[in-house]
Amino acid sequence: MSPLRVAYILQYFPRLTETFVADEIRSIRARGVDVQIISLLTPRSGLVSPTSRQLLTSTWYVPGPFSLRLWRDQISFLRKSPMLYRRLLVTLLTQPYSGNRLTLFLKRLMTFFKGVAAASHLSGTDVDLLHAHFAWLPAAAAWICARLLAKPFTVTVHAYDLYSQKNDLAPLIVREATHLIAISEFNKAHLLSLRAAGAGISVIHCGVDLAGPEPSLDTRAGMAANTPLRILSVGSLVEKKGHRFLISACRILQEQGVDFTCTIIGAGPQEAELRRQIVTSQLAERVELLGARTHPEVLASYPAHDLFTLPSVVTADGDRDGIPVVLIEAGSAGLPLISTCVSGIPELVLHQQTGWLVPPGDALALAEAIRTLALDPALRARLGQNARTLVQDRFNIQSTSAQLEEVFQATHREWAGHADIV
Repeated sequence: MSPLRVAYILQYFPRLTETFVADEIRSIRARGVDVQIISLLTPRSGLVSPTSRQLLTSTWYVPGPFSLRLWRDQISFLRKSPMLYRRLLVTLLTQPYSGNRLTLFLKRLMTFFKGVAAASHLSGTDVDLLHAHFAWLPAAAAWICARLLAKPFTVTVHAYDLYSQKNDLAPLIVREATHLIAISEFNKAHLLSLRAAGAGISVIHCGVDLAGPEPSLDTRAGMAANTPLRILSVGSLVEKKGHRFLISACRILQEQGVDFTCTIIGAGPQEAELRRQIVTSQLAERVELLGARTHPEVLASYPAHDLFTLPSVVTADGDRDGIPVVLIEAGSAGLPLISTCVSGIPELVLHQQTGWLVPPGDALALAEAIRTLALDPALRARLGQNARTLVQDRFNIQSTSAQLEEVFQATHREWAGHADIV
């Protein structure tokens, strides 16, 4: 029996903030699924995780607008399937727009051309199924490619593709996808409001590898209460991560006489603003912005800290986190988690069980939660151990990849069976 052949269509590969995709592909491959990667765009960052680097030989980059191949592919499909080509193009371009109409129009147009090029690249390869992450441009390309090749396509839906201004294609993708994968029960409930029936929606959490040594409960519980608390936060420096509220909480902790250091790993458009806030709050000796780091460096940072916090918020345009993978990773390292009641986060951060939940945007409540854990090493150890256990039960990549493979297999079987009947 030949292995299932799946093509992942991604907007960028590799992408430093989406190492979970590379880990998923590696784990799916280990289960015998033949995976090839199609990247619509070339990566922007030079930082590449080791797992992503290993997958580069299996990655094909779609030609850009100045490539003759891109336009030869358009002519080929126009000749082969003119009505289908035009129908897909018109459907994509006439979806409702949010934000800058001209910019979105051009992005959709280029996504269409690249989806056609991907279909041309995959023609004759016996690919069984296409998969995309995010119900936006990557999924639109997967939809176009799937329709041109008469193949099924699945989509993993996260957060910004549902709740921010980049959700303009979500109704189309949700309606057209053969099967949808939500990363949380919270997202599934939202998808049900966009899809006529619950059939075809699975909840599969993003998984992490728990191959490292299990954290020692005794070691963490034995830390003296007067030892400086080492706080860690990891995430892009964007509004929805809530870093400014963490810095405000640090100022409150300093005023209360709590001894701590805070390390923030990540890069993004708010960096200059956050650095100014650190200086004006007189926190330069306690709070450090480290910038972007590779995935192995991020993983190594967890054991060197006492607790992890990510005070996520909902932005004015509705953008928000799903269940941030860094929270899952920190929990797998045995760190107690402090976060907010946003989206699917409470499915991982169980209040006073695996961590502490505070209202989003409430720096005072965040400071109080950190102070509570700073004064109680035994509580930190217990919450961290519970977090590790929960991740092992529900967010283990071996388990989540098995669930994903079953969705792929079932989708392919159902599609093949329908094709045989037709």
